[in-house]
Amino acid sequence: MFYSKTILHGIAFICVHSFPIIMGVSIFYTQDNVCSDIPKDCIFPKGSIYYISAVLLLSFLLIVTAFYCLILYHLWARKLWPLRHEYPYTKREDIIEMDSVYQLQFPIFHAKIMMISLWSIFYTILIWGMGILGRILRKLGIASYLIPLNIFVLFYTYSMLKGVRDESRRLMFILYIGNICQAILLYLGTIDYCHVILHKSVRYCFKYSPFFDTFFVISVISWILLILSILNSIRCQGNFKKGLGFYLRYEPTPDEFKVENTLKKRESTSADFDL
Repeated sequence: MFYSKTILHGIAFICVHSFPIIMGVSIFYTQDNVCSDIPKDCIFPKGSIYYISAVLLLSFLLIVTAFYCLILYHLWARKLWPLRHEYPYTKREDIIEMDSVYQLQFPIFHAKIMMISLWSIFYTILIWGMGILGRILRKLGIASYLIPLNIFVLFYTYSMLKGVRDESRRLMFILYIGNICQAILLYLGTIDYCHVILHKSVRYCFKYSPFFDTFFVISVISWILLILSILNSIRCQGNFKKGLGFYLRYEPTPDEFKVENTLKKRESTSADFDL
C-alpha cells in the first residue's frame, strides 16, 4: 500500500504496523499488574535481564515509529507527497470533489483488510493452538470456528472500490452488511477468548491477560476503520448517477498508482561475448 506515495496511505501504514507496539504495551501493562497482585505468575520481574531487554526493544519500536511520523510530516510539509493524487485530465470542480472522496476509499480499504486479517490470523493461531493443547475445541463458541474462514471472506471488502466504480447499490449493500458482521465477529471472538479459554471475567482479562488486551485494541482500531469505511462509502454512494462512474472507468491511471518491475532484463550485445 506504500507505493502510491500519499500522506493518507502513509498514515494507513502506521495503523497496520502498530501490532508490535500494541503487543509490547499490553505485555508491560499486564505483567506489572501480575507481578504486583500474583507474584507466582510473574514472568518479567522488574530489574531482570528480560525486563530490561523488553524495555529496550519497546523503546526502539517507539523511536522508529516517531521517526517515521517525522518523515511523513516532512513529506507533507515540503509537498513531496500530496494528501491525494490530482488527476490532470479533468478540470471540472464537481468531478474533482467527488474523486477526492473516492480516493479516501483506498487507504481505508488497505488498512481495514490488513488489520482484520492480522487479527484473524493471530486469533486463529492462538485460540486453536490453546484449544488443541488444552483439549477444549468443543467448548469454543461459534465465532471462534468462523474466524479462520474470515481470511477468505474478507475479499468482500473489495466491493467498497468496485461498488463505487460500477455505481452498484447491490455491492454497496454487501459492504454495509459485511462490515456490521465483521464488527460483531470481532466482539464475539475477543469475548470468547476471555470466557472460554481463560475462564475469567472481562475485567480480570483486561488487567492480567496481554493477549486479550492485544485482541481488544486491534478490535477497536478495526471498528474505527469499519465505521470510516461505511461513512465514506455512503458519501461515495451519494455521488452515484453524477458522472463519477464514467469518469473513473475512462480516466487514465496516474503513474504513481502503477506498479513497475524494477528488475528489468538486460539485453545481451555482441560486446558481452568478446573475450
